[in-house]
Amino acid sequence: MITSRIKTYMFVSLLMFLFFLMLNCASSKQIHPQDVYLHPNADFSKYKRLAILLDFNQLPEERREGTLYYLLKEELEKRGYDILSRAFSIENLSDPKTLSYIRAALDISAIVKVTVNKYEFEKKEKSAEKFFSRMYKGSTRHPDWYTREYVFVYILDFSLVLGMIEIEQGNRVWSCSISCEKKEVEGSRHKFISQMIKDCLRTIPNE
Repeated sequence: MITSRIKTYMFVSLLMFLFFLMLNCASSKQIHPQDVYLHPNADFSKYKRLAILLDFNQLPEERREGTLYYLLKEELEKRGYDILSRAFSIENLSDPKTLSYIRAALDISAIVKVTVNKYEFEKKEKSAEKFFSRMYKGSTRHPDWYTREYVFVYILDFSLVLGMIEIEQGNRVWSCSISCEKKEVEGSRHKFISQMIKDCLRTIPNE
């Protein structure tokens, strides 16, 4: 009797251990914003008119998609920002005279710098076969039929850093990074990236 109870206890304990192990593995694969920085004295209510700067220097030419700009622009506009431009060079951001010129020319309060460090994907095709039978009275011309449903998936490697630079002094007031590796994405990879951008932007105080 005692031996039986011990075995039962050990079996239940093992099941609980496996359950929490699987739960931990599943949660570790979730994609979350990382390295979030907020300037302690930043008043984000002042930064509503923005320009977007794209840094694709780490990417090969074929991966420098302008779609990434529009994804970020759309998500920023949903949060109430006015997006006025995206045409700047990376080097000029450290020059106070250039910042002053940009502020005067475009009447913006901050620049959102987008650094895409990695953007690789492989498109694969999944298919699921379905079998069905069609009955035709008095006819033997049509045997049983098969249908095949096609689903496209992407194996995505993506790494993005977002940062907000206030135009007055050139200080960084916010930054956030997010990434995924070998992530299987069904359907639109851009929709998935858009969600990653959205998750990062949620770390900005909503004032």
